[in-house]
This record gives sequence, structure tokens and C-alpha cells, in this order.
Amino acid sequence: MCNGYEELGILVKNGIVDKDLFLDRYSWVITGVWRATDKAVADARQDTGQAAIWDNFEYLAVLSKEWIRDHPSVYPKGMARMPLPERPPLKNP
Repeated sequence: MCNGYEELGILVKNGIVDKDLFLDRYSWVITGVWRATDKAVADARQDTGQAAIWDNFEYLAVLSKEWIRDHPSVYPKGMARMPLPERPPLKNP
């Protein structure tokens, strides 16, 4: 998984894939995968002594975190929304 996002990070970093288009679609996925793999990334870097392992994936994770912060909603302003069924509030465990 990390290798795949490493490759995508190279494409985004070098402008082959449009950064905004990519982040609009994948920022939530990237941040979730980073959280799920950050320990493996740390282990790989420590075990090999190579701090650059999966650094393009890390680059995507940072961009994604910033994108989510700066774009809490990507839904077009002024556009009508579809009605959703009401749901009971979530209970705190």
C-alpha cells in the first residue's frame, strides 16, 4: 500500500497529476492510510536507517491533511443539497 501511494506522490509532486484534483478526491483516503501505516513507515525507516523511505507518500499525507483543514467541504457553494433521512444522534461510549 505504501509503495502505491509513494508512486502517486511522485506524480503529484512533479505535476504529472493535478494536485488539487487529486486531493479533492483522495485526501481523506490518504490521511486514513497514513494513520494506518505510520508505525510501519517509522519501523522501515529505523530498521534501514533510510529516512527517505516512503517520503513521497508522507508528502501526500501532509498535503492531504492541509487540504482537509482548508476545505472542510468541497461541495459547490449555493448548490442545493439532497435530503437525507434523519438519524438518531450518536451516543458517546
